[in-house]
Amino acid sequence: MTSTSAISNIALKEWAVTIDTLAAGMQIMLLRKGGIHESDKDFELIYPEFVLFPTLEHQRPDLIKAEFRSMMDRREKSPNDHDDHINIDFFARVVDKFEIREPKELDMIKSHHLYTDEYALSRLKWRPKLPLSVAIVRIYKLNRTQSIARIPEYGGCKSWVPLAEFVDLDGSSPVLTDFAFNEKKEAIHHIFE
Repeated sequence: MTSTSAISNIALKEWAVTIDTLAAGMQIMLLRKGGIHESDKDFELIYPEFVLFPTLEHQRPDLIKAEFRSMMDRREKSPNDHDDHINIDFFARVVDKFEIREPKELDMIKSHHLYTDEYALSRLKWRPKLPLSVAIVRIYKLNRTQSIARIPEYGGCKSWVPLAEFVDLDGSSPVLTDFAFNEKKEAIHHIFE
């Protein structure tokens, strides 16, 4: 793996079920509109790579398509947002990004993510003057799980979390082969041609 850095302390908080879906290669995109406590209340994709910080905050079965709910069931007991430590297993590299402003555009990518149509549409409609950010990400499995101590600064509704500890990215490997990843990426790009 070629990486711009061998360590990172930048984390994106994401639903545990979303991380599992990314890790399984079933999804290669992140859809974000913002975290309540972002500095300007808007989500910005300001880091080209970051570790994935699993959370159960706001994660609910009714927001996930039925075929992904079994993945969510496996995660209900772990990670626990009240545990003393967080297990970091994956990092993401942004390959492409674009914005969605119209429901018809959102409908065109519905087969490429785990969210219900209703939930995805609600994210688009929240603060309607702002677009929904979509990032195509390549996911890498860390060489080993890294357990980091949970501190109060990690809590709350925010997307980006600067970790107090660095996560070692050396020896990470992509969860999808180049061919499989490029095939999924091109299928998304084809939608918007």
